[in-house]
Amino acid sequence: MLAFQDGKQSADLQQLQTVQKSILILIGDFCSSRNIPYFLVAGSALGAVRHGDMIPWDDDIDIGMLRSDYEHFKYEWSINPPSNLFLQDRDTEPKFPPPFIKIRKENTLLEESAIKELGIHQGIFVDIFPFDKIGKSSFLNSIQLFFLHILDLATLSVSKEICEASSTKFSKILRYIFFYLKPILNRSMLNKIQNYVMTIFNTSKSDLYCCFSMYGTSNFQKTVQSVDVFFPVKCVAFGDSLQPVPGKIDSYLTKIFGDYMQLPPEHLRQPHHSESVHFDIFNCK
Repeated sequence: MLAFQDGKQSADLQQLQTVQKSILILIGDFCSSRNIPYFLVAGSALGAVRHGDMIPWDDDIDIGMLRSDYEHFKYEWSINPPSNLFLQDRDTEPKFPPPFIKIRKENTLLEESAIKELGIHQGIFVDIFPFDKIGKSSFLNSIQLFFLHILDLATLSVSKEICEASSTKFSKILRYIFFYLKPILNRSMLNKIQNYVMTIFNTSKSDLYCCFSMYGTSNFQKTVQSVDVFFPVKCVAFGDSLQPVPGKIDSYLTKIFGDYMQLPPEHLRQPHHSESVHFDIFNCK
């Protein structure tokens, strides 16, 4: 059971974090040998700064890359993939719903009930998120966001459980519509359109970057940062390894978390997925 209670991790949560950090180290070695920049993001960056490790109750690790580095990473991985790891995205597994990468460890299982029926790889993973430029025109940004929101609903509504987890009644209705239209929708085409819309401003002179997939299109503004917030990165302790975080880490974390050194109330110190998703962990050696 993934749990954090009375200041202690359950055995499963501790084991999960150990495997995830070992995956991160292998990703770091792969990137370093090919000069591919990456940085910890979201709760992983917070854990590195506040705890010198994963947040004790966290159950995933998140990495960010600029889109060009993200594509370079995918290309290099396709040429010479590390043993015992699987790069999962919409190219390697067409039924995989989200528009980012999961690096999964072979011979492990971290089963999410919401996507269990898809028949895709569900090993223990580390997430890699692409960061794209956002335009300087609020009008054009609004149009981009509208289309991305619709495309999110269309591509991510792959199970009734996901539909039921919608934040609003209207969103739930739309999700169910796309869910029942799933047999006649061309997922490959939708994925290509979504990727095009996400990257449409990447050739512009804008120095603002964001990640549309990390917090969803409804909350993507939390991720908007100028490129000089990310680079040059700085390395900090993260468990038994040193990992890169955005160079202006205070600005980065404050934008997302506010007073990020303040611990949340005890009742909120639980793994993200402990209630909404069921996990079974096997074969972690």
